[in-house]
Amino acid sequence: MRSRTLKAKEKIPARAVTRYDGDGPKYITPKGKNQEPQPRWTVRRRDQSKSNTYVKHAKGITTATAAREKFGKIRRWGLARTSWGLFMTHLFGRANPEGKNPEAKVRDGLTSGYLREYVTGSNPRVEALLVNSLGYITEATSDAALSEAMQKATNQINGYINNRLKEGLK
Repeated sequence: MRSRTLKAKEKIPARAVTRYDGDGPKYITPKGKNQEPQPRWTVRRRDQSKSNTYVKHAKGITTATAAREKFGKIRRWGLARTSWGLFMTHLFGRANPEGKNPEAKVRDGLTSGYLREYVTGSNPRVEALLVNSLGYITEATSDAALSEAMQKATNQINGYINNRLKEGLK
């Protein structure tokens, strides 16, 4: 799942930062003497909805490029991918969940799950449950990625079984 999960860029796209065009003033003039008006900027995050739209202003920010540089940083980019890596650590004791972004730390409770083996006579079975509570994990991981990951895991298990059977027949 980790390799199939989309990874956010370190900054939002340039088109997501525009001059403020909503109701209200287009500029803010700070209090005090000799203060210059500061343009307001609309910064749209992830899903472009109103709930993820912010209006910002800062002294000296007069271009969209400068506004993107100031307000467009994604602090925890790579967190979705890193969170899937944590399962490998919990379930199998391997795969360092650290990503390239030191800010994208997986907090306790963000992921949970288990891997259990049930022995029922001569037919043992394994059950796995992976729970990722990251709010946008379904946006970052497509249904096709889930299907591909399940197919790959099935192929690996079948390959392991076939290799063991071949060894046993020798």
